[in-house]
Amino acid sequence: MAKDVGVFARASWNDGQNEILSFTDIDWSLSDGVSVRGNKRGRSDDTFGFGATINGLSNPHRQFLAAGGLGLLIGDGRLNYREENVLETYYANKRR
Repeated sequence: MAKDVGVFARASWNDGQNEILSFTDIDWSLSDGVSVRGNKRGRSDDTFGFGATINGLSNPHRQFLAAGGLGLLIGDGRLNYREENVLETYYANKRR
């Protein structure tokens, strides 16, 4: 985009028919974000960034959990499902 601005994006997908063993119970994820260096503000050692992510379960996975199936972190037969939305920010200063 520009010398001091970076962007990123990532997507992942699982069909929900196969058991996953990961850090969380999700079948699909979309994320993007931006980072901005502070050169224009006289803060060349600084970087500020933010990112957004949305995670979800496939229909087969939701049905499995609603029927009492267990995942790594979720599953008690009383599934109250909605997608997970995450917003993250960071600040980094490379001076030591």
